[in-house]
Amino acid sequence: MDEDDGDRLTIELPGGGMLGYAGFGDPARVPCPAFHGTSSSRLMPGWMFAPELLATAGVQMIGVDRPGCGLSTVPWVAGFSDWPRAVVALADHLSLGRFAVLAHSLGAAFVLACGPALGDRLAVIVIASGMGRCSPASGSTPAAGPTTCTGGWPAARPPGC
Repeated sequence: MDEDDGDRLTIELPGGGMLGYAGFGDPARVPCPAFHGTSSSRLMPGWMFAPELLATAGVQMIGVDRPGCGLSTVPWVAGFSDWPRAVVALADHLSLGRFAVLAHSLGAAFVLACGPALGDRLAVIVIASGMGRCSPASGSTPAAGPTTCTGGWPAARPPGC
């Protein structure tokens, strides 16, 4: 079932749950699902990309709520490797053949899981300010807080990152 209420679009997923999404730009243009970072939602492309930019680039951004965020309830996604099944369901629902994907921040882990799973269906993967892998900083413990992310940037992360 598809529910359409402006920027509150949802689809029912095979295996249970709902996936929330919103479209930005001309649907006749190159489709590009976008996966948001922490503390964001399917609405991210609306504030990241001006409508004129999308028109000039010939792209339609499709903001997708990650599992447990916004309108998405995807109980069977236990890890990043489960996410591509939801992306395929959305792509099939929207009749997308070959498409691009974009991720911001923590969305990078979700988009990278799509590469091997979707193969030739993906035209390109774009990562903007991707979150790197975190590990405890030298001389600290995860409970102490500071960690070092790939690239050497210190960050305050919760235990277990």
